[in-house]
Amino acid sequence: MRRPCALGLMVLVVALAQPAAQTPLRSLQWVAASAGQAEPPRQRQRRESPPQHQVERTIGYFVGKWRFEYTGGEFPPLSGGSRSGIMTFLRVGTTNFVAGQLDGELAGKPYRETQTMGFDPDSFTLVVVERRPGNDSSELVSIGHWRSPLAILFQTAPVQAGGKTYQLKRVISVTSEAAFEVTEEFSVDGGPFKRLGKGHYTKQP
Repeated sequence: MRRPCALGLMVLVVALAQPAAQTPLRSLQWVAASAGQAEPPRQRQRRESPPQHQVERTIGYFVGKWRFEYTGGEFPPLSGGSRSGIMTFLRVGTTNFVAGQLDGELAGKPYRETQTMGFDPDSFTLVVVERRPGNDSSELVSIGHWRSPLAILFQTAPVQAGGKTYQLKRVISVTSEAAFEVTEEFSVDGGPFKRLGKGHYTKQP
């Protein structure tokens, strides 16, 4: 009866007498095996931002009455300065042209300018002619590209005044069916473009 007990003690002693160097190896093997069985961490699903609303690119977008407010510098012949009023666009028959008239105020005095705008739906190109009667009489011809539903990029033909050549860049940011913003920059004699002003249009009922 004592032999089995003695045999068990001998096995235990032999096991404890194994070199200590084998213990880290077995531990590493166990960690590797456990890591292989562990599930990979779950990746968080990225929330997709809702798509931005886009308006239909037609000349009809501009038809109607718009409350107009512009804040900017006074740089004739490109701009007479900050002004506000109502811009009304009427469609010319069934064509892709509209005629616009701005009735407002500039430096506390009545102000008026007219615009003619044409749109080519095949190339998404806009052509705008702006006329400012009075002492600041000038005409600006701009070509715009409406390739993106969210913005229209314009550049005017050069205008000469006072022995200098002026050019205007304009970006119309289309924010909704009832609002858009205009940002303008200008260059003198081919120099770098600088900020001129910013306008906001809100459609009236």
